[in-house]
Amino acid sequence: MPLFPGFEWDGYFWTTTAIIPAWGGYQAREGAYGGQSSDLPAIGLIRIVFAPEGRDDSPMRPEEVSQVQWAIEHGGSVEAAAAQAVFAQYPEWQADFHEDEVAEFMPDIKTTADLKKLMGITSINVHQISASGLAYIGIELGCTWDVEHGIGVLLHGTRVVDVGGADTAILLWIAKLDAEKQQ
Repeated sequence: MPLFPGFEWDGYFWTTTAIIPAWGGYQAREGAYGGQSSDLPAIGLIRIVFAPEGRDDSPMRPEEVSQVQWAIEHGGSVEAAAAQAVFAQYPEWQADFHEDEVAEFMPDIKTTADLKKLMGITSINVHQISASGLAYIGIELGCTWDVEHGIGVLLHGTRVVDVGGADTAILLWIAKLDAEKQQ
């Protein structure tokens, strides 16, 4: 199997980009630390990181390339699951804000579509482990209410494993712990 088009070793991980239309319309978050990079909505061009933690620079194996391809091909389902996870957690995060800050940083929302004006994707992190043939996928997001830590959603396929700070999307130990539970 040929190496996924455009995949390069950047000194830390294998990376590429892909357009995933489901992520279009969110905030453009290509600034430092997932900062908003434009007032225009994103078009869905996503940075994809393979093995954000704990892998060397050896060439990607065919099954690893397949994990990334699955994440891209199922981008709409992955986006929907991640948005639903953030939407479900949103009221709890919102309750932590001071009343004066809510309107600016965490206004009331009614649907997952309302999140598009408050956050945007920084990267999709495809972990090097899988369970039951499905990869662990970390969605790293920047948001208006936590510019320092952002948001992370870890999925096993489209099943939500964990939601938290951006590191949730990157940390391999969370995926490994869930994979052990799946066996």
